[in-house]
Amino acid sequence: MNAKNMLDMFGLDQAPAATDNSYAGNDVSVTAPTNANVCDTVFELDHWGLRRGKELIASEAAMQHLLGDPDDDNARKATADFFEAAFAHRPKLNESCTDNVRHEFLSTLVDTPEYKALNARTRLNQMAAEIAAVHFAKQYYELSQETEQEEQQEGTGEQTGDLPGNGGLPIQKVIRRVSEALEDAKQEVQQLEDEQGMAGFSPDGSGANSQLDIEHLAKFHHKIRNSSFLRRICELAGKYRRLAQSQQRRKTIHGKDQIVGIKYSDDIANIVPSELASLTDPDLEDDFMIRLAEKRIMCWDFKGVEPVAKGPIIVLCDESGSMTDDARIYHAKAIATTMAWIAQRQRRWCCLIGFSSSMGTPLVLPPRGWNTSTLLDWIGGFVQGGTSFEFLNNMEKIFAQTGAPRGKTDILNITDGVVSISDHAQKTFLKWKENNQCQMTTMLVGTSSRGDIDKISDKCYTLDRLAVNEKAIAEVFSV
Repeated sequence: MNAKNMLDMFGLDQAPAATDNSYAGNDVSVTAPTNANVCDTVFELDHWGLRRGKELIASEAAMQHLLGDPDDDNARKATADFFEAAFAHRPKLNESCTDNVRHEFLSTLVDTPEYKALNARTRLNQMAAEIAAVHFAKQYYELSQETEQEEQQEGTGEQTGDLPGNGGLPIQKVIRRVSEALEDAKQEVQQLEDEQGMAGFSPDGSGANSQLDIEHLAKFHHKIRNSSFLRRICELAGKYRRLAQSQQRRKTIHGKDQIVGIKYSDDIANIVPSELASLTDPDLEDDFMIRLAEKRIMCWDFKGVEPVAKGPIIVLCDESGSMTDDARIYHAKAIATTMAWIAQRQRRWCCLIGFSSSMGTPLVLPPRGWNTSTLLDWIGGFVQGGTSFEFLNNMEKIFAQTGAPRGKTDILNITDGVVSISDHAQKTFLKWKENNQCQMTTMLVGTSSRGDIDKISDKCYTLDRLAVNEKAIAEVFSV
């Protein structure tokens, strides 16, 4: 197989866009360039960048609506530009482009602090970059429409792509469209991160499902997008997880026993001395600050020893009909997935159990390798019916089925039911608790009465409603 056959096989047989190796920054001049220096794209793109534009517009209906036919070469190159802005780290601008509006829009965009913050979350992340690219394309399209309307009102009637007025596009309009694009992209990327966090995915490799491929994540994303029930839970789960992150950072943990290497981070307290030395050199100080903002500073990586073996986290989630009141079921499911997130961060097993008048099938989540399909099925499930805790008789059998190691076990019970529990069930459960070093916390919602649940719980909170700002929930997340 020769080189040409290899290029044909991977779809890399077309020539790259004409580029100019100079970097023009964000020159606000929008005077039409001479043909000798004109490029078809705003950024310097290689074969792969051009191919991504072709694939993205072919698969994304929103891009086709905004930029045109996927077979049109200009539409493909415009798509490639928007994807490059989101996916690449420090994309290189060409000096000029045949589309002056697109060049002005993107050159302004990449020079903003908001873009740099967004790019830190989208670069080298295909799904996040595609989401951001669509929002960039939408605001560019709106800006182009405004430009054409103003040209027509001024009587030019020309569709050359030149900017209106005296050869310059009002910078206020560009900034407004850039700001809207970045804000919309930020919000949807945050939603994507919330979804992936709920699935146990973490780009830094610390999650339970960090090895999931892009196709699997895309299916997970679309399944949530197509369910209003799942979308609402995912939105709340993101808020609860951020609260949990805060609470986990505040915990007093076992000390750092041993340096095991170096990692890239923004942990100022553990920066290696050679990096700190950069601050003494004015020429290197700016580079240090940029890498600090991008979490690319070399820091010591420590390993601590946990003196006490930990068992699983078990979450009992009431799915009776009354949990639909005040959106309790949405919050309960979101809190349950957050407890699962805490479990995987602590390398613990987790067991999620939905119940009403009887117990549902437990969902077991090991520290690594969550089954995202069954996780979504559990989150989206809702049994309804009454509330009963007689299934606590069988906790030993349920625990054995999880396959989780024995050790300090935490149970969180979320319910709005004030019920009586038989003496036999109480005694059996309390004995099992003692044998498994188990601590049970109950959150009773919408009632001040506790019933028999108080007799089997180590802590019992009565809440008017479930909400992110409830102090009791913050304490639960400190487990």
